[in-house]
Amino acid sequence: MAQPKSIGGMNPVFDKFCDTLRKECIPGIENATVTLVAIQDEKIVHDRTGVLYRVGDHHFILTASHLGQDGKNDLRAVTKYEIPHYVSVNTRGVQPIPLVAPVRVHGTEVDGRDIAAIQLPEDVATQIASHKRFISHNELLVDDDERTGCYVVFGYPEDWSLRSVGDNDLCSDPLIFLAQQYTGEADPHSAYRSDVHLLLGFDRNAREVTTGQDELLPKPYGISGCGVWRVAERSTRGLDMVKKDDLKLVAVQNHWHGGRKYLMATRISWVLGRILDDHPELVRPMQLAYPRDVKTTRIIVPRSVRDRR
Repeated sequence: MAQPKSIGGMNPVFDKFCDTLRKECIPGIENATVTLVAIQDEKIVHDRTGVLYRVGDHHFILTASHLGQDGKNDLRAVTKYEIPHYVSVNTRGVQPIPLVAPVRVHGTEVDGRDIAAIQLPEDVATQIASHKRFISHNELLVDDDERTGCYVVFGYPEDWSLRSVGDNDLCSDPLIFLAQQYTGEADPHSAYRSDVHLLLGFDRNAREVTTGQDELLPKPYGISGCGVWRVAERSTRGLDMVKKDDLKLVAVQNHWHGGRKYLMATRISWVLGRILDDHPELVRPMQLAYPRDVKTTRIIVPRSVRDRR
């Protein structure tokens, strides 16, 4: 797990926070994250990262759309033209799971949202669920204030992908980055909108939390579609009280600006809204929480859902 050099260090509260993240929080994030791989020129190639999500009896992989100029990297084209695509659960001895019909893709890049939700047929969802976990709707946070948050970005970069390729498995190494709000100026030529996007600082010159050593991180190509998870309130009290049940998915990452050193992600409310465009029947399930215990139950109603009442 990497962090900016400017935070932490010789701070007992921060050290305890990082230890809790490693032992309790990161495993849960990893368990809800998959890699998407494709077959191109008879070779397995890393495509993007995704987060597993369920609402009602529907199962999705939340990720980035990334419509290229030639359309080859667009997930909708992938399904339309039956380009071989697979879900890797990054588990030894488990082969990638093929994405086959009737897989559907709900995606958009309007207003720079660059999001996609891959709807899985029941048999594919069942195969994935035997190795991974689909997060429930109460594990999303739709009204996040990034000014006060501390986040984990968990994705699989191209440079660390396909580290183990064999007849019975395919595994990649994740990039786990502890981040906070980016306070600089956004690229004026980007599609950034504060109500749509979340900006987080990302510097490749980072510090590895476990060893305390300085590291040069890989370029974050390939983490697109990964989850941005709010893990704590950015205060001494918030860091001291972090626990795995407080993890919330707040956005789906889709852009890196190397010069300005930030990652851009689309807020989860817009991802849910895109799903509702094609599945208005999910309005009711999205209004309900799936509580782990009664004391912390709360209703989560995205603005996009409220507007459809």
